[in-house]
Amino acid sequence: MHTAITTALTSTHTAPLLADGGAGPWGAHPVGPFFLLAPLFWLVVLVVAIVLLTRGRRRWSAERREEREQHRVEERARRADEALAPLRRAELTLAERFARGDLEEAEYRQRLEVLRASAALTERS
Repeated sequence: MHTAITTALTSTHTAPLLADGGAGPWGAHPVGPFFLLAPLFWLVVLVVAIVLLTRGRRRWSAERREEREQHRVEERARRADEALAPLRRAELTLAERFARGDLEEAEYRQRLEVLRASAALTERS
């Protein structure tokens, strides 16, 4: 086998190419430093993909954080409304009775003060 390779390299077809400084396996054109372009291209593609993915994830993460915070604020407001709902219903009932004429103004104001004072006491505790 060694003789077959030696014979192929010294044959009349390849000898002139290699003897006069031919390009070898690259054909008639030397590659020079251009062999670095392919790995460099893929390195750039990889870096761009990583940057785009991380920026998108940060943006998505920030949006999710804002949504969670908005949900917390809405939940606190809903709980506060639920806590005040009995007071509001009681005040509305009192106002309806006053509007129908079941209560005098002095009695209405007195009962309204009692309702609000009891609500203030329950908020403190």
